[in-house]
Amino acid sequence: MLHSPRFDVFAFFVLASSAWTACAEDGDGSAAACAGASTVRPFAVVAASTYTGGVGAYAFVPVDDPGAVATSCGRTSSDPVVRASGDRVFVLDRYRYDTLTVLDASRPGLPLVSQTSVADAPGADGVRQDANPWDALLLPDGRLYVTRWEQPTLAVVDPTAGALVGAIDLAPYADADGIPEMGWMALSRGRVFVALQRLDRTRRELPPAGPGLVVVLDPATDSVVATIELAHGNPATPMIAAPDDPEDLLVATSGLYRSLFEAPDSDGSIQRIDTESFTVSDPLLTESELGGDLVDWTTDLDGRRVFAVVGDTDLTRVVELDLASGGAPGEPLHTSSGFDLKFVRAGPDGRLWIGDRTRSSPRVVLVPMDGASASSPTSVPLELPPVDLAFVR
Repeated sequence: MLHSPRFDVFAFFVLASSAWTACAEDGDGSAAACAGASTVRPFAVVAASTYTGGVGAYAFVPVDDPGAVATSCGRTSSDPVVRASGDRVFVLDRYRYDTLTVLDASRPGLPLVSQTSVADAPGADGVRQDANPWDALLLPDGRLYVTRWEQPTLAVVDPTAGALVGAIDLAPYADADGIPEMGWMALSRGRVFVALQRLDRTRRELPPAGPGLVVVLDPATDSVVATIELAHGNPATPMIAAPDDPEDLLVATSGLYRSLFEAPDSDGSIQRIDTESFTVSDPLLTESELGGDLVDWTTDLDGRRVFAVVGDTDLTRVVELDLASGGAPGEPLHTSSGFDLKFVRAGPDGRLWIGDRTRSSPRVVLVPMDGASASSPTSVPLELPPVDLAFVR
């Protein structure tokens, strides 16, 4: 998300650090509620923001008792991403904030472990280059890979010390402007798969400069071992495990956002990556067949079914995908006008957790995966529209 912050980065560092410290302390009812909602696992960490208000906030939602949601449990920027692994929650604050915050999920309120900038230090001219961190992936050796959308290098971070310890140059895999627009990552068979959007920065709408690319990294050497070219441009959706083989990955491309009906031949598609041979299938399903942009997706708890948020200019809907037959999606499980549905996650409770950014009633909507009671789903109200969600299990 490209936007200008309403306050400076140093002020955000101070604000975020003090906010997370406050959550760990006993005191007012808000701190007690946040501590209580983050004590019993599993629980969800929901990042919420208006995108334009400068500051976002976190909510903690107990999976077994969603009504006990605790809001305003910590401050974020207006464009956050949240990831969870074991006893750690990783928060990325994106464009112009360039911050990685590590939180301790083993303690009530998720106190701060470390916080650092993932942008490179200013050069000799004193100019600071934005990083715009996009995704964070914890490696088996404890290091963290952080993709940087505005830079040609992927950051390697020590999350405990909160320090940059290396970088991986992906400039050779960029388009002509030298920036590969690295985005989402996935770990499979000991390799890290990194999606490169490769967008044309000379044009305001940022169209794909050509086909998207997935580079394969060996974390033992921090080097590229393979590249995989996709059928369409702009792999802007997270990669997920394939339904019949969790070692393989599904990757989706979006082409130029909202251009499906104006340029159907250049829209995106869903493909399958064989993570052993580093090859990719022909498109399993195109956006023409989906009827819109694939915004987000997830597999169910058994890894056999795929659910997706599909959006167009008039309606965004959550549907189940039939990748085996390639047919059109069935009846939606949840809908909203415009592009208000932000994410879908498979919850530990067997329900889909859907981020609904409808301005009049921002919430997380819980819908059974079998479609039962879809007409009257459970809603978890929030103070700000949800942006991202991660489960601490």
